[in-house]
Amino acid sequence: MSEDKKGKPTPKTGEISAPKKMEVARGYLGFFSATLQNMPVATPEFFKRHAGKSFWDIAEEMMHDAHIQSVFRSRRAGVAGRNWEIVPADDSAKGSEVAARIKSILAPIPNFEHALAHLLKATPYGHSVIEIMWRIDPDRVSVEALRTRRADRFTLGSQNTLRLLDSETGQPRDLPDRKFICHRHDPQDDAPFASPLLFSCYWPWYFKKHAHGFWMIVAEKFGVPSIIGKYPSHFTDDDVSSLIKALVNLQQDSVAAVPADTVIETALAKVSVGEKGNFFRELLDFCNAEISKCVLGGTLTQEVGEKGSYAAAKTHQEVRHEIIAADAQLLQTTINSTLIRWLTDFNYGPDVPAPVFQIDYKQSRGTPEFATTLKTLSEIGMPIPQRFVRETFGIPEAAEDEEVLEPRTQGIPFKERSPFEKPPDAS
Repeated sequence: MSEDKKGKPTPKTGEISAPKKMEVARGYLGFFSATLQNMPVATPEFFKRHAGKSFWDIAEEMMHDAHIQSVFRSRRAGVAGRNWEIVPADDSAKGSEVAARIKSILAPIPNFEHALAHLLKATPYGHSVIEIMWRIDPDRVSVEALRTRRADRFTLGSQNTLRLLDSETGQPRDLPDRKFICHRHDPQDDAPFASPLLFSCYWPWYFKKHAHGFWMIVAEKFGVPSIIGKYPSHFTDDDVSSLIKALVNLQQDSVAAVPADTVIETALAKVSVGEKGNFFRELLDFCNAEISKCVLGGTLTQEVGEKGSYAAAKTHQEVRHEIIAADAQLLQTTINSTLIRWLTDFNYGPDVPAPVFQIDYKQSRGTPEFATTLKTLSEIGMPIPQRFVRETFGIPEAAEDEEVLEPRTQGIPFKERSPFEKPPDAS
């Protein structure tokens, strides 16, 4: 261990410095006050519409939209709710030992699944960050907790180095090595902040937001009858004011007192609010469909619609699964290149191959379609363990003398029976 100019110890080449235990990103820094000069939607019209706001202000407002929140939650849940496993780097005893230790470190972390779900917020925002709270025990280095951090508190430098914006000065400062995990969506070498998917949802959200407001105006104007008060020509201004107040009371409380010679009429719109609302409904449906396609790859995973069908919905679900698989693989790459690699280095050294963190992102197996597939595979002679079938469909082992469902084979030719049945006794 050598020393730098200030006399502080620095690791030699090939050495792994001790993990930083102290919490670094404590505190809170509000949204950036700067505008979006470097963002793709940063046009003069955009600045005019959102004067004084940053991307994070607008992103938070967009995420308050019920449909946007729903589609991103659905996409995130498709990965965050999956089982995960630590696979040894090789078939050696050492590889199995390293994998078992890394798993024993990850399993007790109280918020590990929550931290994975937080990293997936990189999809809408472009990047996400968690801070590792290391714990140095006598026999190993482990993780005490994973602290989720707001992405707007961090910036990425030209070399993709993560920097923390100081909570007091707002200026970026360097961070300790192997302390923070930064996950990026659709990363590119020359685009540190990657590609926030909310950019692609901006225009559908913007038009939808204003369509809602106009629709409410239509509902107010044409959904409630207007009350007209006709007053004699001798009414003074005070009399007219009193009449207007009486009509307002009549509109709200259905009670009013007016002169005997005053005529009160109600006027209903010739065009119903439903007819006028169809245009706004179609516009809102179109905007929601565009958002669904952007985030989930299709619309029928969220809403079927008039022209929807089971086949089309199934196709869209398959597209959604491909997106979920891509998200899971990208998250695996981030975890393996950071947390898993760092734990291996701290506990075994940089020369030991690190195990692999894997997420089970395969499609659900306990479905009627999968049962049909099992039947077909069995018919062509593939041996299928009974244990696998039980685990897949959640079927417990029958206890001794317990009643079980009998297969319906009486009167059915043997060649048409279930492939799981034994052939009849030849005798």
